[in-house]
Amino acid sequence: MDALTPLASQQPRAQTHPAAYDPIRQKAEEFEAVFLNVMLASAFEGLGEDDEFSGQGADTWRSMQVEQFAKAISENGGIGIADQIYTELLQLQEQANQ
Repeated sequence: MDALTPLASQQPRAQTHPAAYDPIRQKAEEFEAVFLNVMLASAFEGLGEDDEFSGQGADTWRSMQVEQFAKAISENGGIGIADQIYTELLQLQEQANQ
């Protein structure tokens, strides 16, 4: 441990990311990833259909690529849907506990 190293960089990554230990946050991010997957799939639809690399294999690869794009976007801040869903789920949980 170096005296000049910030404390945040010394902690394991799992402790600094809220979804790693909060199942509600994790589900909100998963929902956002699914939403983004649907939106990106429609954006990528029809791309490369007429080239020599088109076919069922290319379609499968593209769907996996879109899924990974959506997951990466959601895990790195997303577009704000996970934050809103997380807040709503916490409020619903608090209401159920009263």
